[in-house]
Amino acid sequence: SVTRSPKRSNSIFPADTPRGDEQNVPLTGNDRTKRTPPLVLHLKDVLHQVASLPSQFWLIAVVDIMYYSTYFPFQAFAPTYIERKWSLPPDEAARITGIMALMSMILCPVAGLLIDRVGRRAT
Repeated sequence: SVTRSPKRSNSIFPADTPRGDEQNVPLTGNDRTKRTPPLVLHLKDVLHQVASLPSQFWLIAVVDIMYYSTYFPFQAFAPTYIERKWSLPPDEAARITGIMALMSMILCPVAGLLIDRVGRRAT
């Protein structure tokens, strides 16, 4: 039989309260689900954890919100704009618009790998 010991972490869960399968309980068959207490989150604790996130997180969150609030509406109207601006047929305009999404799918992981490899550099 397998047992697990309680884990401690800086999270929204009180340190003295083991949760779920972190209890010292043998894990056998359907027994596991019967012994797992319900997860209780307290809003005050969650809000405290969220509020204590570093300012860099909030800066990135605001930049992402600003970017995506302009990008997605543009994606919706881009085919019509391209059709009218350059007198292209609808299928060609949609293809050009799709290229932006395709390049994003390809370049975002590549950029992430590059950033991980190069690391943070002083400017």
